[in-house]
Amino acid sequence: MHRVAQTKFGAGLGNCLQAAIASILERKLDTVPDFATEDTGWFQRLYVWCMQEGLGLLLINPHDLPRCALLNCHALLIYSVAGHADNHAVVGRCMLVPEAGDGEEWCWQTEVVWDPNPQTKKLENLLDIVVFLPGLRPLDRPDA
Repeated sequence: MHRVAQTKFGAGLGNCLQAAIASILERKLDTVPDFATEDTGWFQRLYVWCMQEGLGLLLINPHDLPRCALLNCHALLIYSVAGHADNHAVVGRCMLVPEAGDGEEWCWQTEVVWDPNPQTKKLENLLDIVVFLPGLRPLDRPDA
C-alpha cells in the first residue's frame, strides 16, 4: 500500500474513493477511475472496472464480520461522517482481537491506516468493507 491523497474536495465532489483504491492497489491516481462521479452506484462501476482489470472483489457488510476471516490485508472502508450527508472512503484493516477479560472471547476491530483526506472530521459508522483479490487466470485447457 502506498499513500495517495485525494485531489478534489467538497460535498459530492471529493475523490476519496478513487484515492483510497489507488492507495490499496499501489497505482497512480489517474490510473483509477473516479467511481463516485455519476448518479448510479459506485459499487457497480467498481465491479465492472475490476472485471476489466482482472481483479477479484469482495464486499462485506460489517454485520457479517463475525463470520469472516480477514488476515493481513488492507481493505477499503466506507464510513458515514459526522455532520455530512456524504460517505467517506479510507484504507484500513480489520482485525480479530481478544476482548477484555479472560481472553477467551474475541471481537472485530477496524483501524484506519490511511485517510486520503487530511481534513476529515469524525468517522462514524462503518458501512462497507471492500477487499481486492488477485485475479484468476483462465485454466490452461488442452486442445480438443
